[in-house]
This record gives sequence, structure tokens and C-alpha cells, in this order.
Amino acid sequence: IGRASILLVVPASSNLHSMQDFVKTDRELTYAHAGKVSLSYLAFESMRHNLNKKFIGVSYPGSGKMLIDLVEGRVDLGIMHVSDVSQYIAKGLLRPLAAFSDTRVPELPGVPTAKELGIKDGVVYSHYLLVGPKSNAKADIEVVQSVLTQSLNNSDRSQPIDWRDCKFAPETKDWTVD
Repeated sequence: IGRASILLVVPASSNLHSMQDFVKTDRELTYAHAGKVSLSYLAFESMRHNLNKKFIGVSYPGSGKMLIDLVEGRVDLGIMHVSDVSQYIAKGLLRPLAAFSDTRVPELPGVPTAKELGIKDGVVYSHYLLVGPKSNAKADIEVVQSVLTQSLNNSDRSQPIDWRDCKFAPETKDWTVD
């Protein structure tokens, strides 16, 4: 039902300030991933082949500890969802080097795409599917469908709608998004 952009990020303390720095470095880099079938692992493996780089993968059971180790500089690189890292970028704790999307992420217009930088297979998205029990009430399903439709049809946003932006309109008995 939807997709999310992902970013290549480094700790703020990193000496990698741009994707060009990353491409030029001959140092063996560590990268955080969420297992050998995760999006981050597959994206790094693709980059490793395309750029002829040596990476050391560090597997995590989820993004929480991965973020801590990235912010603290215990690993050199991470590929994560924009929504997971945006607050750390805003606080200056992480630095984005590239987006793995067709176009630049609207919230980060200064961050180039991997595709712009010549990285073959540099477009990778995380896709989401919403499922629920068959016993859900039809009215509840219609509310969810309405909010999702509005979110997916809003080309100004690269991330899902925040629940705090949703308002119930009693006159139409429908949800709207600010």
C-alpha cells in the first residue's frame, strides 16, 4: 500500500561528509544492517559490488540499537528509513549522504540521490502492506482506506501521514488530513 524512502547516513562525527568522500575512501567501513534478508543489507551488498568496496556488516535485531550505535559512531554507515533518522538528522547527530529513491526526498532537498551520483541500482524503497483480521467492521476498514488513500495520493510527502494530522469530520463521517 505504500513505500518509504531510505537514506545512507553516517554519524555526525564521521569524516565522510559527502557521497564523494564515501566513494573515494579506501578504508574498510562497517555498516549496520537488520539481517541478511533486510533492505539495508541488500542495499549495502549492491553498493559493495557496484563500487568495489570492502564493508564489514554488523547485524542488529532492529533499528533501535542500530541507531544508538550509529549516533555514537560505533559503526560507520547505516541505511535506514527517512522516518527513523529524520529527528537525528535535524538534531545534527546523523548526516545523510544519499537517498535511495527516484527523486530527492522533499524534506531533505540538499541530499542527492544515489542514482544522481551514478550508483547503479541506487533506487531502493521499503514497501508496506496493511493487514488485519477478517472480522474488522466495514466502517473501520473504510476509515483506514480513506486515510491511506489521502496519504498515498499526496505527492508532497515522502513519508506516511502522521496520525496527529488526521481529523474526524462529523458532518461527513470521514477522516481528513491537514
